[in-house]
Amino acid sequence: MRQVAARAGVSVFTVSAVVNSSAKVLPHTREQVLEAMRELDYQPNHAARSLNHAKAFSVAFVSHSSGDFADLSMGLILSGMTERLGIDGYHLVIHPVTPDLADLRRALMTGRIDGAILAAMPAHPLLEQVSTLAYPLVFFDQPDAVQDILTVCGPYRKGIMAAVAHLAE
Repeated sequence: MRQVAARAGVSVFTVSAVVNSSAKVLPHTREQVLEAMRELDYQPNHAARSLNHAKAFSVAFVSHSSGDFADLSMGLILSGMTERLGIDGYHLVIHPVTPDLADLRRALMTGRIDGAILAAMPAHPLLEQVSTLAYPLVFFDQPDAVQDILTVCGPYRKGIMAAVAHLAE
């Protein structure tokens, strides 16, 4: 960061503000810092950033079935998740699911991950327990998910109706 600051003619504090997307940096100054970062191929230290913000900058994708990853559409979905999380400096990690979800609970509570996307999991009493934790959770393709948790489902009904209408024509 010192080298970037020297190259851009600013303080290390200003470089830190740019790295952390602070709105307190003037656009011209931000561009100078970003240019210096590009010239020096500077990459922020993930561990230091995590300590500074008390966050892991990681979101877990949890699926109960390893077969989900053989589905071509899942690759596109994971790619979209990774791309969107990356915009905010987060990483998507694939998290193994244990029958009792205890490891997920520990990962959230110990700060290894900051939140989780739970994909189409069979109804389980622990899903409700996990949902009571004060962590960001999203259910993906889980239409019968616990209320009070954001749930994202694909428009399958609409797609099937369109396919049937096309065949009927």
